[in-house]
Amino acid sequence: MGNRSWWRVRVADAVCALLLTITLAGPAIGQESGASSSAMEPAAVEPPIVEPPAKQDEHYSTLDINPFGLVIGMASLEYQHTIRNDLSLSVRGSFWKMDIEEWRFQFIGAGVGMRKYWGGRAPRGGYMALNLDAGILEVTYTNALDLMDTAVAFNLIPNVMFGYSWLLGRFHIDAGIGVSYLMGEVVVLGSRFPYSGLYPSLGFNIGFAF
Repeated sequence: MGNRSWWRVRVADAVCALLLTITLAGPAIGQESGASSSAMEPAAVEPPIVEPPAKQDEHYSTLDINPFGLVIGMASLEYQHTIRNDLSLSVRGSFWKMDIEEWRFQFIGAGVGMRKYWGGRAPRGGYMALNLDAGILEVTYTNALDLMDTAVAFNLIPNVMFGYSWLLGRFHIDAGIGVSYLMGEVVVLGSRFPYSGLYPSLGFNIGFAF
């Protein structure tokens, strides 16, 4: 009986020791298992940040005419091209014909210009324009006695203008005021008629942008 009691005590002690070992080792085994599982899981990959493309500047070209000039026999056509947000270049052609009593005036010319815009983006907003035009002026004099003479003169016309342009969709409106300097003279029937000097200039054009 003594030996059996001794073995029962030894077996109970062994079982207690085993349970204690399992109890203490369990959390560690669980942690290692969790760590292994975490290590085996692939890391989350964040999608790359894609920046939107930079907005392109909208550059426009315009083609305009002067509607009021057509009423009095003046025709003009101007092409303007934006080369920067605040800067544009232009080329134009003009023709006008006018009769005043015994005199007939006829002009044909062409010019170039540059506009500096502010308060907007070309071709809209306020601007200052520097222009240079050149052309041929033909003057014909005819009196009641059918005495007639014709003179031809070359003209150089620098111009400064301040104006404002509106762009309504593709419809373009332009208005301005400035000053021009005419350089030239004509000789009719042996008499010289110089007309060099400063003259006011008005501009009003309508057209479309593309």
